[in-house]
Amino acid sequence: MKIVKKRGIALEYFLALPDKKISNPLSFDLTKEQLKSTKPMFINVGNIGNKALVDLIVKRVLFDSYFFVSEELKEIIESYEPSERYKKHNNSDKTNKMDKTDKANKTNEISKKLQMHPLFVTNNDNSLQVAYWCLEMKATEDVVVNKFRDAQDMQINESRVIDKAIHKIHYEKQTFLLVNHYLAESILRRCPKGIYFQVVKKSEEAK
Repeated sequence: MKIVKKRGIALEYFLALPDKKISNPLSFDLTKEQLKSTKPMFINVGNIGNKALVDLIVKRVLFDSYFFVSEELKEIIESYEPSERYKKHNNSDKTNKMDKTDKANKTNEISKKLQMHPLFVTNNDNSLQVAYWCLEMKATEDVVVNKFRDAQDMQINESRVIDKAIHKIHYEKQTFLLVNHYLAESILRRCPKGIYFQVVKKSEEAK
């Protein structure tokens, strides 16, 4: 679903962040190699105790972040940005006949779209069996236009993000997940747990 800015209606944008009010959220440890893998993964988190099952888990490694969302959030996000990962294609014969240019164009087209791969989480007695999905997307460049100490002071160039509902953006040594208000509202209607939306300012020069 492509988001189009309607005349007279201003889009708003938000950072999707872990909710710090959740004192004991579910988490898991993954190696750098596991985080970069695009294959389905299985992980045992041991005894979860009273840990909260949250809808967003962010794992940071060096200067990059990996965003894991619950099955419910995955479905909402895919209604705005269809995922290319794990779709079955029955046109293998046609694909084999594509020349190198066609294949390169198809690969480039897919790489620009949102992709996901699953992480299946369980515990010692198998009373917990839940799936999280790692969001894979190429970072959108030149989005942040100002220096800031806190995310609430961030300003963005709207022209760089108006085409999609969700973006991964970098700023210096930080990585953020940016969503527009259509997607944020759809998520909030489901009363998610462990996710907080921080409003982002738009640069006057970028309007």
